[in-house]
Amino acid sequence: MQVDRYRLMKTIYLHIGPAKTGTTTIQQSLHDNEKLLSSIGYTVPHTGQVSPGQAGHHNLAWELNGNEHFDPKYGVWAELIKELEGITHEKIILSAEGFSLYTPEKIQLLKELLQNYSVNVILYLRRQDFWLQSMWAEKLKKGENEYFHLSLQEWIDRSLTMTNTCDYHILIEQWGAVFGRGNIIPRVLEKSQFKGTLFQDFLSACQVPDAMRFRDTIEMNISPGIKTLVLIREFKKLLEGKLDGGSRIKFYNALSDYATSAGWNDKPWSLIDQDIHTQTMKHFSTGNRQIAREYFGRDELFLDKYDEKRLTRFTLDDFNSDELFDIFSFIASTEFNFKQERELVEENIYLKKEIETIYSSRKWRLLERIINIKKNFKFRTK
Repeated sequence: MQVDRYRLMKTIYLHIGPAKTGTTTIQQSLHDNEKLLSSIGYTVPHTGQVSPGQAGHHNLAWELNGNEHFDPKYGVWAELIKELEGITHEKIILSAEGFSLYTPEKIQLLKELLQNYSVNVILYLRRQDFWLQSMWAEKLKKGENEYFHLSLQEWIDRSLTMTNTCDYHILIEQWGAVFGRGNIIPRVLEKSQFKGTLFQDFLSACQVPDAMRFRDTIEMNISPGIKTLVLIREFKKLLEGKLDGGSRIKFYNALSDYATSAGWNDKPWSLIDQDIHTQTMKHFSTGNRQIAREYFGRDELFLDKYDEKRLTRFTLDDFNSDELFDIFSFIASTEFNFKQERELVEENIYLKKEIETIYSSRKWRLLERIINIKKNFKFRTK
């Protein structure tokens, strides 16, 4: 009778991320393909979605986790259950990377909420050195993280001492203990292991028939380039504690916009050298091997080998004088509302003194350029 009961249940494909594993692409593509999916019996619920153009059910993940971003106006679990009771489709897709942050207690609570459904948990596994690098870049680019200006090596050293950080074996064990190991569907975030594109691979994991007819939405979540990150890191070290929260966020957002317009974010990059790769992958080797053997029938989880040709070397010294002048010209002409204009002048002088050891012969040219710009541009405030 238990088998018959499960056969009568609707199936939920619960995509839990984690973050930085193509979740934005999957969620945008789910939104854009909602009608086509509905025509073949798959529902992507609206309850819990918070961002226009993305079928990410973040509010649901935030609700159980007590996240500060949770807002009842976007829908809660009780409303989702009511929505699901009113649909005729047998297949349901939920997606939010916030689910991957759940403690075992929260996973059990989620299980109880979905007790009337058969749940398959889908997660993507990204090679840990790449994942840590991506998280480092994400933390570095945000103006909210004022005191985060670690190097990639420092970030990795710290992360590897933190419990459960990108330990996929622990993540799978926790979810498998509640929903059943046979209901966990891990996929590897490597193009060589995809069934088609990322979105097509995801749909294949959801048992969508003829998944190859679906098309991915081009992701608009632009990652910062190496020049952008080097510059942001230097400014964070120099400006630490010197800007109020609003000015700081505006400053780094505008700096990122400038970098995008300058084409700095167009090229792929990697700071992962052989030592970082070896250190990171050795740390996770046992857990990765266990996943590979249980779910893929092999010893190696990740098949793409380390490629030294991807290594990018760029430091502050590699900016040429024209680029540096343009950067300060942009800063001087933006609409930042610093507390006093005098403070902005003092910051510009301070910044040039700090990079004096690199550009000492250009110091007074740079100062003169900034002073002239301030004379020619009228600062505006909102």
